[in-house]
Amino acid sequence: MKNIVIVHGALADGSGWRKTSDILVQRGFNVSIIQRPITSLADDIAATNRVLHLQGGPTLLVGHSYGMVITEAGHSPIVAGLLYVAAFQPGFAYSAAMKAAGGDGLVWGETTLRGYLHDPKTNLVGMKMAFPGLKDDQAITDLIS
Repeated sequence: MKNIVIVHGALADGSGWRKTSDILVQRGFNVSIIQRPITSLADDIAATNRVLHLQGGPTLLVGHSYGMVITEAGHSPIVAGLLYVAAFQPGFAYSAAMKAAGGDGLVWGETTLRGYLHDPKTNLVGMKMAFPGLKDDQAITDLIS
């Protein structure tokens, strides 16, 4: 299996996987990084399926954090395996706000997550991610369900 398709996390974009992609390409793999539209779960799955159908054979589908996309897209006959990645990435320049939230007692329950997804900069002061938040309550529900 030489094909790998990477799906970025819910609150990021594909650029965070560039170094990983470069290493895998140097080792002879064909790597595609999905740039999801982040408009709905269905749109994210459709974008993933479009890239999967361009692969020339069996493919490892990798999902970071937002596992629902690869769980659904993983039904494609071209998918040879699923890899779920859910962790802090060593060496990544997380903001002080994100480091503090992860290590100083922030509990990510449904209420906290809904608040963050609606207005991340207010609910995680000092956060530097470009994610603007989701204003549609149904989109938030779809994302966390």
